[in-house]
Amino acid sequence: MPEPSPFLPEGWEKRAAVRAVEVATRQWGVIGRRQLLDCGLSSSKIDRWIQRHHLHPIHAGVYAVGHRRISTAGRCVAALLHAGEPTGLSHLTAAWWWGLIEREPEVIDVSSGRRARSTTGVRVHHPRKLQTARHRTLQVTPVARTLRDIAFLLPASGTRQALSEADYMRLLDLAKAERQFGRGRPGAAALRRELERFHPDRGLTRSALEDEFLTLCERYELLLPRLNVKIGRFTVDTVWLEQHLVVELDGGRAHGTAAAVAADRARDLYLRNAGFRVLRYSWAQVFHEDASVAADLRRHLAAN
Repeated sequence: MPEPSPFLPEGWEKRAAVRAVEVATRQWGVIGRRQLLDCGLSSSKIDRWIQRHHLHPIHAGVYAVGHRRISTAGRCVAALLHAGEPTGLSHLTAAWWWGLIEREPEVIDVSSGRRARSTTGVRVHHPRKLQTARHRTLQVTPVARTLRDIAFLLPASGTRQALSEADYMRLLDLAKAERQFGRGRPGAAALRRELERFHPDRGLTRSALEDEFLTLCERYELLLPRLNVKIGRFTVDTVWLEQHLVVELDGGRAHGTAAAVAADRARDLYLRNAGFRVLRYSWAQVFHEDASVAADLRRHLAAN
């Protein structure tokens, strides 16, 4: 596109500036030099904006508009603009963008079909075959490829959690997942192992305590429970239906008042009358006395 003249009327430049701000607003406050030119701004105008601190350089040819403070989403946009098209968020960044993991990335990972190089805060990967999908307006590696890329970066429990989130959000057809993971690719074997041990309810955990309890069961190779299942008028934290065993997890404050204790006892009585044995473990027991909890639980599961 030919570069606009720097001597255009003020009204024309104002409209170009409005377009640029609109583009940056859609991109979490970030815009690229090529986009600024496409909006109608001249190179000299862009340079003046930089000198006047209207634009703050993030990477070469990539700017934050108005101020330097940008969100993680803005950093993702900046990384994509730095690498150029075709490029997609990948690895742990893609997993976060899809919602498969909670931790925001410190370094933004992108996979690119160009010869872009890594730079401060951006790690550029160059896969032999680049596949991307659009999710929440940004290009990102597909879920199956993302899971394969992170399988050797996360502990086994983290990979299972990501699998469960993908299943819960219906982002992946687990029946076809193994074929999508491929063979002989980095992470594929580890992902298949975790798929065999996959627990579909992990994505239904509602607290760190529930997630840690499920991890405890996996660590000590106990039969895995169902999570947050409705029994009569109550939804129990965990249950082994065939063994008629319920485990309730007491997080602390929510179970510490006299009213809460009375409610818990009424709940336990209801469940026992429904034919279930009821165990309770506290936060401290699950996190700091896991071996004792596992031994106690193993006895009760075997007593069925």
